Amino acid sequence: MSNKNSKKNRKNSQNEANKKNTKIKNTSGVKKDMQQTSVKTPSFQKVSPKNTSDDAKNRIAELEARLLSYENEIKDWKNKSIRLAADLQNLEKQQELDIAQLKKKIKKTTVDSIFSFLNTLQLSFNYKPETQDQQVNSFINTLQVSFDQVLNQLQNQGIEIINVKPGDEFNPEFMTILSESGDGNTLVKQVVSVGLKIDGQIIQPASIMV
Repeated sequence: MSNKNSKKNRKNSQNEANKKNTKIKNTSGVKKDMQQTSVKTPSFQKVSPKNTSDDAKNRIAELEARLLSYENEIKDWKNKSIRLAADLQNLEKQQELDIAQLKKKIKKTTVDSIFSFLNTLQLSFNYKPETQDQQVNSFINTLQVSFDQVLNQLQNQGIEIINVKPGDEFNPEFMTILSESGDGNTLVKQVVSVGLKIDGQIIQPASIMV
């Protein structure tokens, strides 16, 4: 029994010794690893003033190039806005001209539909007969007043009848000669047709004989 206990004790002592040796080996290994993996002090590369100056110059050059690009872009947009404003102004002018032409066309179409009546009535007043009949004179005067009112209303719309009477001096600005006697006389002998003016522009001159 005592022999068994002795063997057991020796075995336990040997195991404890082995554990201590293993622990010491591990500890020494850790120390060795720590020595081998010691932290190295970082080294900084010295930057020369020349390198710093070159970097600053490059940065300035880059900023200047970018600024020039922005300035060119601003000029481009400014030119585009100027052209756009000019195009809009031209478009407005063209629209005004188109509207004016359309109004003139409408006026001309309207007058053409009644021009024959206006021409006949105006020529009739130029050659109205002289009579002592009061009823006839009253009728002619009433008709003349009504006709003048129509002419005034047309004139308010920019439509003007060019009325020429026998005995008037020939004026080439608003008269055209259909026939002439050849005696060198420039006085109007007969009116064939009245003239027409729309918005200050002569559309049709008065036709006459001299």
